Amino acid sequence: MANKSFTTSFGRQIPFVEGYLEAHARNPWENDWSDQEAEGFMTSPMSYSSFRKDLVEYAVARKFLHSLGVKGPWGSALEIGGREAVVARLIKGEGTEYVETIDLKPYYKRLSTPLFKTRMRDVFAPKVRGIRVPRRLAGLANPKYYDWAQSQAREFGLQPDRNFGWDIKMVREPDLGTYTIGDVNTYDFKRKYDFVSAMGCLDYFDPEHLFKRVSSILNPGGIFVFLFEYWWFPVNTTDVVGHFPYVTQRLTRDDFIRYAAENFSAKEADWLLKRRDYYHQGNVLVPKQYCDIADKNDLYVLGEHRCMTLRNYFRRTSMTPYFLDQFEDSKLKDVMEDIKQFRGDVSLADLKTGFMMMAFEKRGPRKPHVQERIKEVPKLR
Repeated sequence: MANKSFTTSFGRQIPFVEGYLEAHARNPWENDWSDQEAEGFMTSPMSYSSFRKDLVEYAVARKFLHSLGVKGPWGSALEIGGREAVVARLIKGEGTEYVETIDLKPYYKRLSTPLFKTRMRDVFAPKVRGIRVPRRLAGLANPKYYDWAQSQAREFGLQPDRNFGWDIKMVREPDLGTYTIGDVNTYDFKRKYDFVSAMGCLDYFDPEHLFKRVSSILNPGGIFVFLFEYWWFPVNTTDVVGHFPYVTQRLTRDDFIRYAAENFSAKEADWLLKRRDYYHQGNVLVPKQYCDIADKNDLYVLGEHRCMTLRNYFRRTSMTPYFLDQFEDSKLKDVMEDIKQFRGDVSLADLKTGFMMMAFEKRGPRKPHVQERIKEVPKLR
């Protein structure tokens, strides 16, 4: 490591942390796969662990919606970026009449209806000595069977209880429904929806464009919910790691370009910038800005929930905000000071948030004067 620090355009000197870069393994990016690797993935059955992850995400988002008084089933639903359509099948199985998934590739090939049912049985009725036993019953003999959601739920800041997910009931056939291969921003939808979800994919979109599109395909009173990995966590879906914590968050784009050029090969620096810029197509937001964009598009915010990973849980990095804040050369106060040089709307809570959930309702056109309805409003003492 030739350089020992990086000086930002604001004169802030950020010391390099020896070993920090090397302590993180680089995850392969799907866009970097060879054609053979991509084809192999597309034709391989969805694994139990991947299925369980999607099921936990659904259960977490469902619990969030229930806390807001929002419950299905709906007349029609759309899952954006639904990949194998686990969420769509769960929505369908819980009673929604029409369900559609849209994604850029035919990921549905990885999960047939029989395999979906098998994976659900694997979760709720695991095999014990070759015999399927209801997990609650198996848990009486061995408590480990209660912990099916433990590893995934903890990344959302949850310590799941024994009843987590047990209220998810398949009351109708969880078939695939309609699977559309296309871009949600440009696809010519033939109908509108009562419910639109985007689980784990919002980072791929420019929120300005996506929220406008979602509003245009929602029925009045329809619900839009998303859950995604938050930009301000030390290592997010970009998987960009530098010589010090929060490298993408505490540098402006211009400073990041200069930092990468000074410390990596030209090829590597270009790759890092592409990874950084894919997130929201270069737009970096905080919750207030999501709400402002939503409001412009007639989407009324119902609620938000920050998922802060438990301090003993590791995702993408073993050096969590809790861990980093215990050392002088990586304390969050210094990270905040660097960010404040160019952003005044970021908080310590943002730096600790691993996932963000938000829910919105499509409202009708605003009427010109509130006085038209005042007489109809009940008087409260």
